[in-house]
Amino acid sequence: MYTSEETSFSIKDGRQGFNFAGFQIIQIRKKVVGRYKIKIVPHRIVKKQFLQKVHNVVLYYKAASSFQLIKKLSPIIIGWANYYKFCECSMTFSKMDHCIFLKIRAWVFRRDTTNSKYLVKEKYFQFGKIYLYNGVEYEDNWVLVGKKKIQKEKSSISENFLPRMRWVRSVKHTKVKGNKSPCDVDTLYWVLRIVKY
Repeated sequence: MYTSEETSFSIKDGRQGFNFAGFQIIQIRKKVVGRYKIKIVPHRIVKKQFLQKVHNVVLYYKAASSFQLIKKLSPIIIGWANYYKFCECSMTFSKMDHCIFLKIRAWVFRRDTTNSKYLVKEKYFQFGKIYLYNGVEYEDNWVLVGKKKIQKEKSSISENFLPRMRWVRSVKHTKVKGNKSPCDVDTLYWVLRIVKY
């Protein structure tokens, strides 16, 4: 994934930035002279690799139902978003959402060329629907919806949807106290930290 040059820590000036564990970390000058802030964002190579993975899944599942595609894509998208939610991610998530949507929309309209685009859109992207994700309601007319008949129960249909990456909220990482380590004997601190955060 990364070359030795990309993970090198020999850079002395933080304004040049460095890459670590898929993040790009860089110092940016604030408006106040001599003051800097740290900016941490997902690295561009990681974003490119992620979009390629999504593209490969969509390509592999080109003949599958939307229910199956959502079942495969949802943990990939949400897993990636949960990993990067501890940095400045809102703009990145919006851009990634748009790129994923373009791939999904192309997948949908390739499947049905006989019906009008409006009917195809209403079948896969339902109008005026409200989606519940992590206890928050979202209204979006361009969320991919999948349906599947349950064989055991007659006339029963299971439904799923592909959540947006931007629905995963950015979270500030809680710092560990300076003198604490997972290797020390103070298990009480770590247990309380896990419970609270």
